[in-house]
Amino acid sequence: MRPNDPPPWPTVSPPTQRWRQAGGVAPLVHARRAQLRAIEGRAPAPRAATVDARAMPATPDSGARASDDGHHRRTVSTGHVAVDPLVQSLAVAVR
Repeated sequence: MRPNDPPPWPTVSPPTQRWRQAGGVAPLVHARRAQLRAIEGRAPAPRAATVDARAMPATPDSGARASDDGHHRRTVSTGHVAVDPLVQSLAVAVR
C-alpha cells in the first residue's frame, strides 16, 4: 500500500540508487530466495535454470545499448533472464 503523502523524489531516489549500486539489494534477494526454497522443501540453491532472451524495440533512452536486429532491420535492446524451476528470477540483463 502506498502512503498518501510520499516524500519528494530527490529525497528518496539518490540514497536508494547509492544503496543499489553498493550491492545492498542482491544479498536480500538471495536470502529471500533461499528462504522461499526452504519453505517449499527444496535446497537453498537451485540446481537448474531456464535462460530466455527477448528482443524489444529500442527507445531513444536505449542509446549505445541498442543494436541492429539484422533480419528484421530494426533497432532493438535485448533482454536476457534466468529463472529457477520455481520461476523466481536468478538474473536479468538488458543489452
